Amino acid sequence: MIKYLFILILPFCIACTTANQLLPTAAVSTATPEATQAGQKILSLGGNAIDASIAIAFALNVSEPAMSGIGGGMQIIYSKVGEAPMVINGTTLSPSVVHVDSISGIRRSTIPSAVRTLYWAHQHLGSGKITWSQCIQPAIKLALQGFEIGPFRALIYQKYCAKLKENASSYLINHSACPQEGDTLKLPKLAKTLQLIANQGDQVFYQGEIADGITRDMLEFQGWISKKDLATFPAPKISKPLSISFRKDYQVYTVPPPAGGWVMLHALSQLDSISAEILKKPYSRFKELATSFSGAHEKRKSITGHPKQFDEEINRYSVDETGETTHFSVMDSDGMMVGVTASINAYFGAGIESKEYGFLYNSYMDDFKVTDSLDKYYLKSSSPAYSSMSPTIVQRGNKNKLVIGSPGSARIISTTAQLIQLWVDQPDLSLKEVLAFPRIHTIGSRVYLEEMDSTLITELEAISFKITKPNEDLIMHSLNPYFGGVHAISNRDNLEAAADPRRDGTIAILKSIRE
Repeated sequence: MIKYLFILILPFCIACTTANQLLPTAAVSTATPEATQAGQKILSLGGNAIDASIAIAFALNVSEPAMSGIGGGMQIIYSKVGEAPMVINGTTLSPSVVHVDSISGIRRSTIPSAVRTLYWAHQHLGSGKITWSQCIQPAIKLALQGFEIGPFRALIYQKYCAKLKENASSYLINHSACPQEGDTLKLPKLAKTLQLIANQGDQVFYQGEIADGITRDMLEFQGWISKKDLATFPAPKISKPLSISFRKDYQVYTVPPPAGGWVMLHALSQLDSISAEILKKPYSRFKELATSFSGAHEKRKSITGHPKQFDEEINRYSVDETGETTHFSVMDSDGMMVGVTASINAYFGAGIESKEYGFLYNSYMDDFKVTDSLDKYYLKSSSPAYSSMSPTIVQRGNKNKLVIGSPGSARIISTTAQLIQLWVDQPDLSLKEVLAFPRIHTIGSRVYLEEMDSTLITELEAISFKITKPNEDLIMHSLNPYFGGVHAISNRDNLEAAADPRRDGTIAILKSIRE
């Protein structure tokens, strides 16, 4: 028998004996302390991992608006206990009328999918104990009362302040000053919008008052999203994930196209052919990682659910990318795991907010091809753009053991693959140590190293790799967020959660009494 007594009321359990032990049973890991608290609250009220994920997604819209929000989209992977994972494809779609020229300003925005995706998830996969409105209340309170700007978010605001001053003044202090670390930012306009969504569900966004506001924005800024585009926007598609076996004992599941999980599995399958002992040695490990990521298209292991025509798409990683996003992970007390990667594509999306409703429009139109009409992702009406999102669940013996993901465009691929390999091959490392480990990223023959070791550089240059210095303007704690912002939960031997030290993320571990 399990009696749930969450960590929020832990002081009342001083008299608990070994017969009534407090044991970790649920966990949350997100990119901001405010979003972590929102997820923790929903779990403490009896919600499941889906309910908590909805609360987190809306709270991130408020507390980390540079990365995601109701103006964007998402990919969700989830797994109930004893079941194989499934995927909710919450991609955005291009408007029904588009042109390959003049993609600028608000025309960079695809039709937002986040609200419809989250509402569908609540209706079909929620616990039934937590209402839709309850899930959104933490975000509404946060937008009204304000949140404190953390160190990583302050760096982002500083870097993109000019972009916000053009058409997104709600995200500035008093609509004029760039937020500094420690400042409190309130978003009252967004709070009213979130309350509308809480009261009326997804219909208000796609067919009601907010849809009308979006239509007015499009007319004013000469955008392409029409009222009909919003009214006919489909429910998210549910699909089986792609998967591979890794190190015999593990099965790795991730999201199919238009997301980038299949590329991550390509790289991971390369690592599976390399001796685990070699990969425990730092120099050899990074050398083999560089070789594996750059050559993932030359040799691949069978990827379940992976059509052959996707093989050639590995070539779209021949150039670097600069987009951003967010990832969070949740596990509830029943053992259900959920991984969500959400985005408005670039930092602060298109840099334009809804004049009446205070959310930021995404810039996913930038991710379509506009020069090769035969390309799978050539710009056309009502279509998804390519994405690197790779939220992933790892199972062993059909049991959920790890949920993980990252932001960072193409760096999502290299970061997620190398951390899964490290977590599997070095079980002596804590999850926190895995996330803090120095990272590597490759694009073709270029190698980006987080730790610039001269011996390793010499070895890589000897086999024709070009060492390229990554962008370093957002470094925190001597670690570079260029290499991602991973939020993960492990339940291999004991429950662990970890937030990437490169950003403002936090975790919450919830405990219950087990008799």
